Amino acid sequence: MWHTFDTLPDIGRKFIALYNDGSGASLFYRHEDGYLDEDGNEFGDDLHSYDYWAYLPAGKSFWCEDRSDDPVKLPDVSAGCLTEDEKRDQADRCGCRGANDLCGCQNEPDAATVAKRAAMIANSPDDGGH
Repeated sequence: MWHTFDTLPDIGRKFIALYNDGSGASLFYRHEDGYLDEDGNEFGDDLHSYDYWAYLPAGKSFWCEDRSDDPVKLPDVSAGCLTEDEKRDQADRCGCRGANDLCGCQNEPDAATVAKRAAMIANSPDDGGH
């Protein structure tokens, strides 16, 4: 799903942004202080050259993460199994109240869980390389 920058990507998530002149796109990772590009360079928070963005699939790695010389660690807060506490918290926010094992609230992190995970990373002594 494509979004405008009226709604910003969640902290701790990777996304693709389309240039507003139609010439292409760039990949970014959002952290507490701004954005990193796919090469691991600080981008700041000026995304005025872009109109639309969409999340990248979980597990998509950037070149800067895979390079053998000084790889950058970018934690993906949207990936990984839910803990039992996260399942309970998400069930409280969902209409199924956790009764449907096939519901997303029991299988994948929602926006509130992603934000909570990102806050935990941002407040940890090792902030993931930023």
